[in-house]
Amino acid sequence: MLIRVLYHIYYMISDTGYKLLKNVKSSTGATLVEYALLLVLIAMLAFIAIRTIGQNTSQVFSSVSSSMTL
Repeated sequence: MLIRVLYHIYYMISDTGYKLLKNVKSSTGATLVEYALLLVLIAMLAFIAIRTIGQNTSQVFSSVSSSMTL
């Protein structure tokens, strides 16, 4: 389930990035590379944030579940 969500987010980011880069008219290739690197950085940060939030949420639900069974 989590992998499906992450894949969906990655696909949305990639698709949006492609559309943005498609419309960018650059006189040098360096600008395109910079945009691509920025897009990769944003995707990595989103992945890390979602992974961290998912782990924290899992811990909270485990804590609530264990306290309810007592």
